[in-house]
Amino acid sequence: MNHLENPGRVLLVDDNAQLLAGLSRNLRRLVPVVTANSGDEALTLLKKDRDFSIIISDMRMPGMDGAEFFSEAKLLAPDAVRILLTGQADLTAVVNAINHGRIYRFISKPVDFEELRNIVSAAMAHFRLQQEERRQREDIERSVIDRAEDLLALSSLVAWGRAARVRRTARALAEHLGLRDVLSIESTAVLDAARACFDERCDPKLVDAAVLSLAGSEQDDASHVMLQELAAPRGLLRVGTRVVQVAIAVDGRTGSWSERIDGLLREKVIDERFATALRDVESRLQPHAPHSVPIGELAAGMRLVEPLRDEAGVEVAPEGVRITPLVLARLAPLKLAARAVIASHLEATPEFSTASA
Repeated sequence: MNHLENPGRVLLVDDNAQLLAGLSRNLRRLVPVVTANSGDEALTLLKKDRDFSIIISDMRMPGMDGAEFFSEAKLLAPDAVRILLTGQADLTAVVNAINHGRIYRFISKPVDFEELRNIVSAAMAHFRLQQEERRQREDIERSVIDRAEDLLALSSLVAWGRAARVRRTARALAEHLGLRDVLSIESTAVLDAARACFDERCDPKLVDAAVLSLAGSEQDDASHVMLQELAAPRGLLRVGTRVVQVAIAVDGRTGSWSERIDGLLREKVIDERFATALRDVESRLQPHAPHSVPIGELAAGMRLVEPLRDEAGVEVAPEGVRITPLVLARLAPLKLAARAVIASHLEATPEFSTASA
């Protein structure tokens, strides 16, 4: 059997060293394999490296059995396809593993290697299908958040700029930290800017429209919980809320990126963990090779490095925002300055390029 095209990795867990070696040797003809001798060892590995498409575990192992292991593993690597190896006739244990560990398939011992490779091939195809469906759902949900941000652009330049910058920083932090609720975090950033907009000279109808556009989305419930936590920040906060809080704090500071981080750290607004994360994502957030373009070449997807002004010097679009078709339509009738300063072509793209899932 040939290698799979663009295969992921398989985590193989078994306390039987001889069987582990045999399984690994056969599967390596198909996909890259990482092995662990126990459930505890595998969980320790997953806490450091979650980039696995398939996890295969024996059912009966000393200490933590396969059912217990998968119950924990699905929290660390929820997208990985899980396959159980079982040589026992304990139906209750297998059912428990399937129910609590969300098992894709189980294979009886002794293992038929050809059958195993066929199942792994099918599992990899299943994984890729799940990932593609997830990407499509995320694209739809993110377009909803984009629309809410566009409505804020029509209501208030200040709210629009804050929403765009805080959302962008929060997303970068959430993805860097490996959080699952990235879209809810982005939605919260936009909703928080809309909520703050009532304290400014905003068009309340457009603000309401922005908020309503996010109502009923998959992120709605989680976002409103985070908003409540932001409004009453005392006590324990979920990590997603804290990410938005940190992004707001960074946006509220002036100076270089490093100066902002140092100031927040010195004043104990953030801890070392967030300071390190902010430094790690700096290259994604700070403009690369900013340059000016003629105003006629301004296009959707570009990000402004400096405020866009009209011929009289009045700001018509704040720095840090991404130009969209709706914004271009709003700018069309205005007499704008001759040029706009944008980030490099790569930085100007609407989406980040990341390896995290």
